[in-house]
Amino acid sequence: MIIHRLLAVLIVFALPALGASALAQGAPGAGGLPPVIEVDWCKAKHDRLQQDTEKQRASLNAAVAARYGVTWQEKCARSKAYFEAVTILARHVRENQSACGIPGAAVGAAKELQGRSLDQAVEICKRAREERSQERP
Repeated sequence: MIIHRLLAVLIVFALPALGASALAQGAPGAGGLPPVIEVDWCKAKHDRLQQDTEKQRASLNAAVAARYGVTWQEKCARSKAYFEAVTILARHVRENQSACGIPGAAVGAAKELQGRSLDQAVEICKRAREERSQERP
């Protein structure tokens, strides 16, 4: 890991000397180093998106588990936030599959999770609309 970070730092300082066009054309000596940076970037972004998704899911689970004090409108808002986080994660997985070396099964699982979270949000928000319509005279 330390070697990868050291190589990343060396690339940042060596990049101006090599020239961006030389790296884009696959100049000798630049061979395996740029993908290391790409993989590190992919992992860091994926981890950040995964943490955000987990945080939204925990918030939604807490709201759904609470029997009193949390309205269906609040549960609807939290389910929408969770769906948005899942959608962003699924888009990242789909768009960066080849660049980040993400297996096809992970892309399928992300799409499935996105579909389930959408169904859940629709169901919760439907209940929120019913509750709101009952409150109005």
